[in-house]
Amino acid sequence: MRHLYCSHSTVFLPLLLLLFLTTIESRARTSFAVTVASSTPGNPHGLNANPQAYFIDGSEAPELRLERGRTYRFIMNGVPSFHPFYISTSIAGGGVESYDEGVVNQGVTGRDTLTFTPGIDTPDTLYYQCENHRRMGWRLSITDRIPSEKRSFRAILRGANEVPSVETRGFGMINAEFDGDSLMVTGEIIDLRSDLVDGPGGNAHVHIGLPGRSGPVLFTLMIDEDGDRRGGVLAAEKNTFFVPQKDRATVARALLYVNVHTEDFPAGEIRGQFVDPESTLYRAALSAVNVRPVTRPGAIGSVLFEQQTDQSLLVRGGFSRLESAPENGVLRLSEGAPEVNGPALSFYQSVAPVEPNGAELDQEATTEGIDFEKIDS
Repeated sequence: MRHLYCSHSTVFLPLLLLLFLTTIESRARTSFAVTVASSTPGNPHGLNANPQAYFIDGSEAPELRLERGRTYRFIMNGVPSFHPFYISTSIAGGGVESYDEGVVNQGVTGRDTLTFTPGIDTPDTLYYQCENHRRMGWRLSITDRIPSEKRSFRAILRGANEVPSVETRGFGMINAEFDGDSLMVTGEIIDLRSDLVDGPGGNAHVHIGLPGRSGPVLFTLMIDEDGDRRGGVLAAEKNTFFVPQKDRATVARALLYVNVHTEDFPAGEIRGQFVDPESTLYRAALSAVNVRPVTRPGAIGSVLFEQQTDQSLLVRGGFSRLESAPENGVLRLSEGAPEVNGPALSFYQSVAPVEPNGAELDQEATTEGIDFEKIDS
């Protein structure tokens, strides 16, 4: 059995594996792994191709179709420093005609990330290229986004997802449909340890927030309670909400969680994060009491690894009660049995400080350095 654990500062715990579905291609790709290798005769530049080419998710210089209004992340996967990646209006590149509108972090190498959000004025055709060399990349075709595109989400509610965690057999399965301006929530709650809260504030809510962090209420859910008040059903006709314009990007990015409140656990007995129902999930609950030696007993956190494709990974989480808000905090994934410090894998993600004494993580990454097939639940 191979154990993995993740750590932030002085906080780590063995990784708990929640495998729901096998990974398949997501319907709307927003993350691309970029590498450099020798070009082949099939390169789109033909005889004019550079000896080296950019490979996107393992494909040599493919054409990428991007939608206006959507944010894309180009994640460098060991790109050499002499091949800085940038967005250009030039088919050849080489450092000329840089296109900077909506682009963050032009000229990236190593393991950095370039983000690009095409806007209403973005040209229909752009190119990803190298700032130092010509004809290493290829075309970006920019199209208008379909306004009524629907997105589906799922949330698995457990006590272990609460902050701090709650010991309970309670469980919930939530499904949600977002069509651009409305959110429909359905599902079922069972086996709660305590009665559902009875009051004007409601007993279940959709919150804005990352795993491991508490956030504001976006919608109050209506549960048709069972007779013993330890569970119930969420019907679509009672849980369909208009989403204000200011919150639509948040909903589309699934920066939401569902929290169910009971009499004994008014802050929440079970909780679950919105995720893509077609992704594979891995969750890690972090606590400083598992650090050897223990340095700050109160520190806690939670990280959700959402594997969207074979090479792309969405990493989200939050941490609180740290000794201080970290200025240069890093989440690392290591191999080791419970309560045993092991070697770090080649997987590091930076975290952003949040006062007081907390941190948050919301990044897309590559799966390099993580052999998920060897993880045994």
